[in-house]
Amino acid sequence: MQLNLKKYQFLILLGSCLFILSCNSNSQSVDKQESAKTQTNSKTVKAPTATNQKATQQKATQDQAVAPGGKKLDATEWKNLQGASDFNHTYKLTDQDLFANENWEEISIMDYVENYKYYKHDQGMYYKGKQKTFKLNAKNQARKNRYKAQVPTIDKAFNLVGQAAPAYDFVDINGKKWNSEALKGKVVLFNFWFVGCPPCQKEMPELNELVEHYKDDSDVVFLAPSLNQMDKKLGSFLKKRPFNYNVTEMVPGLAQSFKAPAY
Repeated sequence: MQLNLKKYQFLILLGSCLFILSCNSNSQSVDKQESAKTQTNSKTVKAPTATNQKATQQKATQDQAVAPGGKKLDATEWKNLQGASDFNHTYKLTDQDLFANENWEEISIMDYVENYKYYKHDQGMYYKGKQKTFKLNAKNQARKNRYKAQVPTIDKAFNLVGQAAPAYDFVDINGKKWNSEALKGKVVLFNFWFVGCPPCQKEMPELNELVEHYKDDSDVVFLAPSLNQMDKKLGSFLKKRPFNYNVTEMVPGLAQSFKAPAY
């Protein structure tokens, strides 16, 4: 399955979280829907009761929390590979694989990526024969509460969708210079990570596959700022675990400028 990165300005990978900064929007279709609703509702106008208002607010909250989906999958046909926990990232996508929201409705891979939030979802992987479905499973309340204090900060990062990336200028571990001015018009993927981060290590084989897939496309650039220094942990780690992004040592203030809340 190919991921068309050129629809997007920037992709930022924060540990196991993928944030997409894009100009892609469904605002036109939403506007049309709202206009149709307004015309329909104008025929019969009722004074809203407190109960109706509360029900409307609850429905709106639920609608925002679930990615809009298409065809409903039959959950009884699919077996869960790993219970409620996140799936093992040693898979390879095929054209047969599906993606689903919390209600088992089919969504696109990009809707899956854009709606996944690690403090709200577990990444479920289900199978039926050789076919897999990657599903957004809602965390239970106890698991959500672990991240409650962090949510306002985390949401700031997710709200970067559609915004321009901040200016940056740094040198990678091979001495190559990278800056936002020179990379204008290109697709730039940032992976903020550090050596002691298990999810960061876990996703590296997949990220290397992504680099390999776009190796002949000069308009797609992969950058991986680390929190470590070469003369301490970073150098020895990279000798054991190849990472094909353009890796940098710690760049003070870079992650903060991108409002990266976690790794």
